[in-house]
Amino acid sequence: MKFSRWIVFWSFNFFSFTCSFMFMDYATVSSSAKRAFDDISDDELNWLYSTSLIAICVAMIPYAYVIETTQKTYFSFGSGVLLVVAAAWLRYLSTLQRCYAYAVLSSAMLGCGNAVALVMYVHNIQVHTLSHTHTHTPKNTGTDPFQRCGSEERTRRI
Repeated sequence: MKFSRWIVFWSFNFFSFTCSFMFMDYATVSSSAKRAFDDISDDELNWLYSTSLIAICVAMIPYAYVIETTQKTYFSFGSGVLLVVAAAWLRYLSTLQRCYAYAVLSSAMLGCGNAVALVMYVHNIQVHTLSHTHTHTPKNTGTDPFQRCGSEERTRRI
């Protein structure tokens, strides 16, 4: 059982690292990136980052809903990984083809894939740090960050 927790931990961290690394790849080499896309402006280069951030904000809502209501974490994690991998290949293609539109699309796909990582942080904490050995019915005081609204029971490490 402990081995599977480490697999989840390291795969999730590698996924998070990959998303974070891809966020910075155009910003760190801005002069080269501008030349690669036929001398785009600073504003256009900044939109590559902003597109990812906007996509995260939009995609977090459905991912959080799916994870919370259906508990389909493997589907959500898998779709996030596929989106990030597709974004990486599209980003590579955009530099080969010198196509700014492909770069913007890859940034949107990266944002949607990264939203999974951000939403699943809370889910992974709840699943892997809470013990299933002690169950009780708490009073709803509103001070416990792990307490869900409307839940009758919860499990917590004591």
